[in-house]
Amino acid sequence: MEYQIYYEEKQDHTLIILKMIGQSPVVYIPSMIEGKKVTEIGAYCFSKTEIQKNWKHTKAVENGTILSLNYIEEVYCPDSITSIQACAFYNCRKLKAIHIHEIQVLSHDVFMNCLSLHDIYSFSIDSMKPMLSQISWNITVHTSSFSIFFPEYYEVYNEIGPAHIFGIEIQGEGYRMRQCFKNNLFLFEEYDACFDKLKKEEKKEVACFVAYMRLLFPEKIHGIKEYEDFIIENQDICLSWIDASSFDRFKDYFNQDSILSLMDTKKEDIELITKCIAYNRMRFKKNRYNFEDL
Repeated sequence: MEYQIYYEEKQDHTLIILKMIGQSPVVYIPSMIEGKKVTEIGAYCFSKTEIQKNWKHTKAVENGTILSLNYIEEVYCPDSITSIQACAFYNCRKLKAIHIHEIQVLSHDVFMNCLSLHDIYSFSIDSMKPMLSQISWNITVHTSSFSIFFPEYYEVYNEIGPAHIFGIEIQGEGYRMRQCFKNNLFLFEEYDACFDKLKKEEKKEVACFVAYMRLLFPEKIHGIKEYEDFIIENQDICLSWIDASSFDRFKDYFNQDSILSLMDTKKEDIELITKCIAYNRMRFKKNRYNFEDL
């Protein structure tokens, strides 16, 4: 992948990326430019800023587009990136996913208005608190061994006194789930403890997806029966997330109607249908079943 990259050199001779021009909405930030390490994404780098004449840059690319705003969809950051400056992705409304390592400095409003950003890929959940604190909408963090979902929350401004004095009320258990960190470690037990309140106050679809993700990736899970019972009670909701790879994990939670519903709604997934037929025959003692029954 070829890019024209505008950058600034810091006193320690590492580089700040200021702007990128490329040919694809999937962006790969390089770890080195002209033998020097890239450690920082500059302010408004992928937002709307004018390219300055005094900025250093690599050679131009043919048919390049400024990688910013509604053009970029996915960004891969090398492990050399340890700092992201303010509003770096401001108004990147089509940005869906970012791949990132441990960020030591995260300035304000980095992901403001990136409302399509729903997936963060990182080597560890433990370093994610600063980033999660800037994302109030639904977001899933993926590591090499598991994924975990954080539902959205809202900030509501209520007038609490004369002269238009307002207080902030935070609504949604997703906020408390984002606070489950201590000493740069993610506290799975505290996260799981949020589920009791979440299932009572949030939409069933939200609570069901939290339960689905925790059972699919049961990393250090606590209170597993509470998640299982909720899936059993609301199995019709989670059917849309089931595919051939997840069926074996959830099949014992489903009644026969749910199994038949899967076969009816996901006929294109032949591997899943095959598993459903075999499981239906084994568990519900149906002596004969074939594809003509679909």
